Amino acid sequence: METIIVKTQAELDVLPKSFNEFTVIEIRSPANVMIGIPYHRESSRVVARESSRVEAWGSSSVEARGSSSVVARGSSSVVAWESSSVVAWDSSSVVAWGSSSVVAWDNSFTRIFSCSKLESYHHAIVTLQDFECDFVHKSDIPVIKTKTFQHDIKSFLEIYPAKRKIVVLYKSVCPETNCDFYTGKIKYEGIVICPDFDPNPERQCGGGLHLSPTPELARSYNSGKVLECHVHIDDIVIYGTDISKVRCRKVKVIRQLK
Repeated sequence: METIIVKTQAELDVLPKSFNEFTVIEIRSPANVMIGIPYHRESSRVVARESSRVEAWGSSSVEARGSSSVVARGSSSVVAWESSSVVAWDSSSVVAWGSSSVVAWDNSFTRIFSCSKLESYHHAIVTLQDFECDFVHKSDIPVIKTKTFQHDIKSFLEIYPAKRKIVVLYKSVCPETNCDFYTGKIKYEGIVICPDFDPNPERQCGGGLHLSPTPELARSYNSGKVLECHVHIDDIVIYGTDISKVRCRKVKVIRQLK
C-alpha cells in the first residue's frame, strides 16, 4: 500500500482517477487552505489529518482525523474521528466517533456512535447508535435510536462465506520482517499459531491473531504488506459489535497480495 501526502489543491488534482496499488491520500494542508475532493478515486482512501480543511463533493469519501475540518456535500460520505469537525449538507452521510462534532443540514444522514456536539437542521436524519445524546435541533428532526447488531460466527459467515469450513482472511504485516505491527514478534509464514489464544467472545483485543475479512479492512489497521490467509471456522472468535477484524487461534499464510 502506498501513501501520498497532499498539501495543496494542485497536488491533489494531478493524481490519477484510479490506482493500480491501493493508495491512501493524506490531506495535510495548512489551516488556511481548503482542499476540494470532487470525486472518488478508485483503489484509494482519503484521510484528512492535523488541521487540514477539506470539502467533499459528489460521491467522494473522506476520513477525518485529528483536528481536521470537513464539509460534506452532494452524496459524499465522511467518517469523523477524534476532535475533527464535519458540516453535512444535501444527501451526504456522516459517521461520528470520539469527540468529533457534526452539524447536519438538509437531507443529510448522520449516524452517531459518540460525539461531543451535534446540531441538526431542516430534514436531516440522526441515528443514535447505542447511546443517548442531547443535541440542538431547529425543526422536527427524526431521531432514530438503535442498538448495534451482535454478530456471531453464523452471521459472520453469512457475510463472508466459508468454503469447506475455511475462511479467507487478510493480515497487514511489517514489509521488512513479515511480523505483526503490534508486538513485532509473531512472524506470518506458513502455519502461525497464537501463543496466548483466548476463546472469550467478549474480548476484542489481544488473545489471538487479528485478521480482517477484506484487504481494505486489514490496511485500515496498518499500512503494510497484506497477506492472504486461510483459517478454519473453529479457529475464529467473533467480537459481537465489530467484525472489521476477528481473533484467530491458527492461520495458514497463502500468499502476498500484489
